[in-house]
Amino acid sequence: MLHLMYLYKPTLQARRDLTAFWQWVSDRDKWFYGRLSMAQNKRWYIRTVGEDDYCLEHYVSFADSEALGEYCKSVVELCESPEWGKRYIEQENWWDIMDYRLLTDAPINVLH
Repeated sequence: MLHLMYLYKPTLQARRDLTAFWQWVSDRDKWFYGRLSMAQNKRWYIRTVGEDDYCLEHYVSFADSEALGEYCKSVVELCESPEWGKRYIEQENWWDIMDYRLLTDAPINVLH
């Protein structure tokens, strides 16, 4: 599995109206991933301790590099639609992308 992680810092607008922000995140999650079935296991976390506290970590998983490639290609194609592209860039009102990383599963079995 491959895991794409984004680190988002909520904007001043978002911090001033957290109810609207979380509603936007929920609506965006459904809208954005609605056409991207290759994206799996979407997870959201709030950093509460350490560097970049009160930022959001967002993880999305892909079965393999082919699925990740299809995801990237699909996002580019969707952005070519003026309506979709306009909604896509509204994220700038709500958060700044601080970092992103691509992670892979370690080749070991972990017993829980």
